[in-house]
Amino acid sequence: KERKYYLLLEWDSARSPPLFQVKWIELPTRPMICIQMNGAHCTEMELLYNIRKELEGLDKDSVVMVRVSPKDLEYLSDGKGAEKLRSIAPASMNISLSRPQASS
Repeated sequence: KERKYYLLLEWDSARSPPLFQVKWIELPTRPMICIQMNGAHCTEMELLYNIRKELEGLDKDSVVMVRVSPKDLEYLSDGKGAEKLRSIAPASMNISLSRPQASS
């Protein structure tokens, strides 16, 4: 996990010499993960089970994008795909579905 910081510089020009202070402040970050589900699954239940298994090993604060095959996309394209993904992910996880690009 790569930590991110910003630098805060403080000085008081009214003082002689000016008081100067440097602070490194850590930024809160969330891991960004892409899960690629390869191959067609037999059922919606099987697909959701396999996605859930992938999510189990991740940080619960992750931002996750799930990529699925065009065949599996059918299971999540009924207008309730986001709801189905959220139901299998921890509440603190941000999870979304990546739709395959149309081939030209």
